[in-house]
Amino acid sequence: MKKLLSLLAAGILCSAALSSETFVDLYNPPFGGNSIFKLSNPTMISGGASASGGPVFTVLPVSITYNPALPATEQRSVINASWTGIINTVNAQNSDGTFGNIFQLGTIIPTRYLVIAASAQGTFANFSNMDIGNNIIIHAGVSKDVTDKLYVGMNLYTGFYLGHGSDFTVGADLGLLYTMNDQGFLKNPRLGISLTNLGKPLNGNFQSLGFNGSRDYINYPGIITPRVSYAATLLSIQNFNIGFSTDLYFPEFMDVAADVGLALAYSDIVQFCIGWEADLREILNGAPLNWPSIGLNIRLTINSKKIAEGNEAWEKSEIVPALAWKNLYGGMEAVSAGASLYLGQKDTKAPEIYLWDDSADLIDDSIFETEEVKSEE
Repeated sequence: MKKLLSLLAAGILCSAALSSETFVDLYNPPFGGNSIFKLSNPTMISGGASASGGPVFTVLPVSITYNPALPATEQRSVINASWTGIINTVNAQNSDGTFGNIFQLGTIIPTRYLVIAASAQGTFANFSNMDIGNNIIIHAGVSKDVTDKLYVGMNLYTGFYLGHGSDFTVGADLGLLYTMNDQGFLKNPRLGISLTNLGKPLNGNFQSLGFNGSRDYINYPGIITPRVSYAATLLSIQNFNIGFSTDLYFPEFMDVAADVGLALAYSDIVQFCIGWEADLREILNGAPLNWPSIGLNIRLTINSKKIAEGNEAWEKSEIVPALAWKNLYGGMEAVSAGASLYLGQKDTKAPEIYLWDDSADLIDDSIFETEEVKSEE
C-alpha cells in the first residue's frame, strides 16, 4: 500500500509540474478525448472503465484498452458488441450535428497458454462541445497468469483518424493485475496498473477542436498514460454484493483524471452500476462536473444441448444485455446498449484423480491374508 501511495504522489507531482505554463499549449485534447474508449460500451460508461476490472470485476474485450492483463482471468470465450448514440440537445451552432455514433466489437479467446483479446471501435462524432471526430481504432493483445494472484498483458493497437484532415496512430499498452487477500471488511481486493498509448500519436495532419478552443495541437487519448486502480467488495450479504473501484490516471503526465465506479449486484444476475469521472484540465478549461452515469446489466442463461452434443461443458452459455446513460459536455448526452455472449461454463470443479478402477479386480486379495490363515491351510 505504501508503494501505491508513493506512485500516486509521484504521478500527481509530475502532472502538476508538466501542467505549468511552459507546457500548457502542448496539451489540448478535445473534451472527452481521453474517455474515447469508455464511450463505446455501456458497461464501461457506468463504472467499468477501470484497470482493476470495475466494481464487480467485469471483463470485456474493450477492457484491454484500460489494462491488457484483465482477460487473463477469463476462462470462457467472449463475444461483445455495443453501440452508443451521442445526442446534442443544445445544438447552439448551426454547424453542429445533432447526433453521433460509436460502435464497438470485440472478442476474448482463452487458449492453453495465453488469453487472446481484440477490440475494434468506430467513432463518428463531430461537435463543438465534444469534437472527438471520426476514427477507427483496433486493439489486440495477449495476457497470462504468472501466479495465482499476478496477471500480465500487452496490447498492440493501430487506428485511422478521418474528417478535418487525416492521420494514423500505432503503439502498445502494458498492464498487470494483482489480486490480494481480504483487507479487513474489504473483500477480494484487486490492484491494477497499466501504461497505455505507448506509440505514435496524432500530428498536425488531423484537426480537432481542443478544450482550450484552438486547433494548434491535437492529441488524444494522451500518449504515455499511466493508470493506477484499486477495487474491492464493500459489503456482501447473502446474495447481495456492493463493490467499488477507483482509478487515477495521468494523460501525458500533463493532466490528472479520476474514474470511480459503484455497483450493486444480486446473485450475479442483475447489476446496477454507477460511474463518475473528473478531469482536472477539462474542469480548468470550463467543463462542468458531470452527473454520475448509470447502467444496468442482466445475466441470462442459454441452453444449447444440440450445439453441445458430446461436450456437456458447452451445454449452457450466458448472454448479458447492458444499457447505460451518461451526461457529457454542454448539453451532450450518451445512450448506450450492448450485449456480451459467454460461451460455455466456468470450470469450478477440481480435477478428479482415480487410483484404480472399482469395476476391475486390480488388487490381489491374497496380500491381505494373515500368516495364521496361511498356516491353517
